[in-house]
Amino acid sequence: MSLSIVLPARDAEKTVGMAIESCLAQTLPDFELILVDHGSEDHTFSVMKKYARRDSRIDVLRKSRSAPFVSVLNFAWQESRGDLIARMDADDFSYPARLQHQVRFLAEHPDLSACGTLVRIRKRRAANSLGHGQPDQGYANHEAWLNSLVTPERIAAERFIDSPLTQPTVVIRRSALESFGGYADPTWAEDYDLWLRMLEAGAQFGKVEKVLFDWFDSDTRATRT
Repeated sequence: MSLSIVLPARDAEKTVGMAIESCLAQTLPDFELILVDHGSEDHTFSVMKKYARRDSRIDVLRKSRSAPFVSVLNFAWQESRGDLIARMDADDFSYPARLQHQVRFLAEHPDLSACGTLVRIRKRRAANSLGHGQPDQGYANHEAWLNSLVTPERIAAERFIDSPLTQPTVVIRRSALESFGGYADPTWAEDYDLWLRMLEAGAQFGKVEKVLFDWFDSDTRATRT
C-alpha cells in the first residue's frame, strides 16, 4: 500500500523543520510528503521549499490565508496519491518507526479504517517555539486516557467523552476518506467530527500499542483557539 503524509502549516517557521525532519527520518522510506503552506506571513513557505529542494519525495503547495483550515486539509489529501493518508502537524514529532508500524498494522487488520498510536504530550514553553516541558496534570490525565483506548471496542465505547484518536497520529485509508467525503467544516473539531461520523456508520479504529509520537500543546493550538 502506498503512503502519503499530509502536513498543513501556517506561521510555523520555528517548528515546521522539526516536523518535516521527523517525517524524513522514518524507517519506512517509500512515501510522499505533501506540505501545504496556509498563507503564512513568516518564512514557513521558504522552509518548506528548502526541504523540497533536498528531497524528491516532498511536494510543496500553497493555499490562501483566507481559506478555511478544513478546505486546506481536504486539498492536501486530495492532491496526494497514496492508498494510505498519514496526518502530521507542523509543531509535532513522529518517532522514526511510527509509519512503519502503522502501515504494517493496517495491513494486518484489513477491517480497520484507520489507526493511531500512543502519544506523549509535551508542553510548549512559548507558541511557535522549540522549547518544551512537562504538561500540567490535566493533560497528563488526558494522555493516560488516550493511551488506554487501543481496541476498536474501547475506542467506540468512549468516543463521546472526547476525541479518541489524536489527529496527527492517524493513518487512514484513502478509500475511507473518500467514502465519508473527507473532513467537514463544523463549528467544532473537524477530526472529531469525522471520527464520530465514521464510528456511527460502523467503521472501526485501532492503535499501535507503542508511544510513537510527541504531541505538543501550546496556548495558541487550534483546539484552544
